[in-house]
Amino acid sequence: MALRPITMATGMKLLEKGGTWLRAMPANLRSSEEAHFQGLVTCSTPDMGVSEYDQAVIAVGGEPFHGGELLPQYFSEEHRFLARDRERFAKRRARAEMDALPLAGEHVFVTDRFSANYYHWLCDTLPRLEAISRTMPLASLLLPPSVAALPFVVESLQAWPQIRIAVFPQADRAVRVERLIIPDHAARNGDHAPDLLRRVRQRLIAHFAPDTRPLGRRVHVSRAGARIRRIANETQLEPVLARHGFETLHFEQMSLGEQIRAMVQSSAMVAIHGAGLANMLFMEPASSVLEIRQLQGVPDCFHSLANACGHSYRYQLAEPERAGIHPHAADLIVDPDQLDAEMREMTA
Repeated sequence: MALRPITMATGMKLLEKGGTWLRAMPANLRSSEEAHFQGLVTCSTPDMGVSEYDQAVIAVGGEPFHGGELLPQYFSEEHRFLARDRERFAKRRARAEMDALPLAGEHVFVTDRFSANYYHWLCDTLPRLEAISRTMPLASLLLPPSVAALPFVVESLQAWPQIRIAVFPQADRAVRVERLIIPDHAARNGDHAPDLLRRVRQRLIAHFAPDTRPLGRRVHVSRAGARIRRIANETQLEPVLARHGFETLHFEQMSLGEQIRAMVQSSAMVAIHGAGLANMLFMEPASSVLEIRQLQGVPDCFHSLANACGHSYRYQLAEPERAGIHPHAADLIVDPDQLDAEMREMTA
C-alpha cells in the first residue's frame, strides 16, 4: 500500500524535494466517520531547505533566537506559534541573551518545541538530521540539555556515528553560537516525508537490528504505566488479545534497540493513541496497525504515519472513562467485543 506521488515540487536545489501524496483511507472506514478522514486524503510536504545564522542564541529550553526574534524553525508550522506564547518567549529571549555563553564554531540544530517527545524525535527530528547529514556528514549537532539527557535520544544518535554531539557548556546557561545551521522541517506537524522516513528506518535497523528478521509477531503496546491516555479496562482485554495471538509490550521498560528489534519481528500492532505507535516505523511495509482512539480532538498523525510506512491502518473508537477530560489526555474504555471483531478482521 505504497504512497502514490501525484505532484512533485520544482525549484532551486534544496536538501530534499517536497511533493503531494494521496493517503489511503482506513481499512475499516465507517460511513459515519468518512467525512473526518476525507479531509486527510491529501498530504503535501514542502521543499526542504537550510538556513544559516551568525551569533544565534539558544535558550536553556532549546528556543533559538536571532535578531531579537524566535526563529520560525522552532515550529513545524506557523499556527503552532500561539499568541499566548509570545510574551513567554520574549521573556526567555531576554534572559537568554543576557546570560548566554559563547560557543565557537559551526553547529547544526534540528530540535524544536516537541523534540523531547519520542514520536516527534523519531518521526520529525531524525528526518531533519538525516537530510542534513548528507550535506554535512561530519557536522557538530547541538542539543539542548533537556533533549541531550533523554536515553532514546542518546541511543538513537549512535546510528549516525559520523555526527559529533555538542552540548551546552553549562546546563543552566544559554549559548550564543558563532554559526548555526538549521534545516527546515520535512513536513508539517502530524504529516511525514515518506522517503526521509524510510532512510531513517533503514539506518536505525541497520545499526540496532541488522540480523533481525520478521517473525509475524503480534504486539499490543500498553500505556498502563503512563500518566495519561491509558486503557482503563485493559485487564478485560487480555483474553481477547491472547485469543488472537497478541503479546503485550511495555516500551518504557525497553531500550530503543530492544523496541526496534521487537517491531522488525512484528506484522501486527494494536495500541491506544500514544508515542509507542511511532514504532510502526520498524515493521515491514504492508503490516497492520490498529489505533484505539477518540475521533475528535486527537491528532491523526498515526493514520498519516501508517500511510507513509505503507501499512494497513485501522482504528477503533472508544469512550472516555470520565467526562470533561480533553480527548488527548483521557483514559478510554474499550469494548472487548468490538476489539475482538476488529482483530479478527485485522488478522484474517
